[in-house]
Amino acid sequence: MSTARQQLARSRPSPRAHLSDLPSESYDSQFVKWDELSYIRKKPRRATPFDRNLYFYPEALATLFAHPKVATSPEEIRRKLLVLHLYNYLEFTVRLELGPVNEISQLLCYEEFLPWLPSQMKDDAFKIYVDEGGHAEMSHILMVAVEKSTKVKRLRLQPAFLRTLDHLVSNEEPEYRPVIKLFFVVISETLITGSLVKLPKDETVQMAVRANSRRSG
Repeated sequence: MSTARQQLARSRPSPRAHLSDLPSESYDSQFVKWDELSYIRKKPRRATPFDRNLYFYPEALATLFAHPKVATSPEEIRRKLLVLHLYNYLEFTVRLELGPVNEISQLLCYEEFLPWLPSQMKDDAFKIYVDEGGHAEMSHILMVAVEKSTKVKRLRLQPAFLRTLDHLVSNEEPEYRPVIKLFFVVISETLITGSLVKLPKDETVQMAVRANSRRSG
């Protein structure tokens, strides 16, 4: 058994623990219709053409546009900045989902990691792993298509959250590191929910971008 898989395995609750303190075996899975609803499993891949009249990212979600000089800059500059904001959003998605999210999803698949979790919950972790990896691939393909269409080059910067996570993990004892990553993933996914709710509804944004954010929900 690898070190990563051994970590936390010994944290199984005591037999004397009260049943109300343990996850219920009546866990209500949200993946019952996964084969019918998951984009990865069911829906065909289509290339959505870009509309020259639409933006690549909402100004309301772009932090740079909070500055009045940016918000009132010429249209061509604003459009390029929104493309760069989209790259940042998509790169964040790719790095988060291929990195911490699927690392934790993989650990959750193993019986040795948090072994008291309901078996159905662990089965669902496999589906999450597939969905998250698939959405990362879609985000990468979208970045390539946008760069080809707009001629705006990606900056190819490593998201700061990866350095932050590495710092947090490296300063803790090995047995606590999976727990830190687990909560990091929970918090990160919760924080981006606002964008995932708003972006698909913004009709000023390219359909392909809106569809991509919808698939991550």
